[in-house]
Amino acid sequence: MITNSTAYPPGDDGVLLTARVHKHLESDEGVDDICYSTSVSWDELDEVRALHTEWFPVAYHEDFFQSIVTGTGFGGGDVVTVVATMGENPRYIVGMITIAIRRAESQYNPAADLSPYLGLPTDSTAAYILTLGVVDELRGKGIGRRLLDLAIRKVEETDHMCRLVFLHVIEYNEAARKFYLREKFLEFKKYSEFYFFDGKVFDGMLLYKLVGNDSEVKGVWQVTRWLYKKMRELFGSIFTVKRPRKDDDSSLV
Repeated sequence: MITNSTAYPPGDDGVLLTARVHKHLESDEGVDDICYSTSVSWDELDEVRALHTEWFPVAYHEDFFQSIVTGTGFGGGDVVTVVATMGENPRYIVGMITIAIRRAESQYNPAADLSPYLGLPTDSTAAYILTLGVVDELRGKGIGRRLLDLAIRKVEETDHMCRLVFLHVIEYNEAARKFYLREKFLEFKKYSEFYFFDGKVFDGMLLYKLVGNDSEVKGVWQVTRWLYKKMRELFGSIFTVKRPRKDDDSSLV
């Protein structure tokens, strides 16, 4: 079987499903009750590597996989992981999410151009969704939504100063974009040539969600106010500049 992950580019041949969970799902045992936990053992890392190969076209470094077990990495920040599993001894991973909490400006800095417009406290932190995936056989059953909800709750418990959760979605992954919009994330900005793999470059869209009391209302208001300010600046320039000089090589974008 070939992966149906929408993270792979359209027309891509994809990869074979090699994780051992697929044989379990094909067996006569059927689908067990799904459990959720925040721990992954060293013995499960091979399965985690196989699943990430099936879910994403990007190659992840070994320190990323080790941080899933240790809960730390990426410059000392916490890494929150929630896994959806079936069965016991052995258990089978059917979905998982990893989120890294940014502790310093040098970490996951794409949020730096977003934070000032949201009026976030200067000492607040942000959490970056690294990966979220569910096995092909069980997509559309609410597992991804449950993983996201539990992971954000865990982030809030781990770091009380976290006010922002954000991620990037590759340009062609409309299914992922719609998923996060349904979960009340907001789109902020497109980053040109953000992804690079297989010799090709792709744009990425930054989506975010504020966490904490009244965060959704505040987020919409703050971004709307910023956009209104930018539009006034833009139209003010249009209406005040009658005609550019021949030696003026500036342009409006």
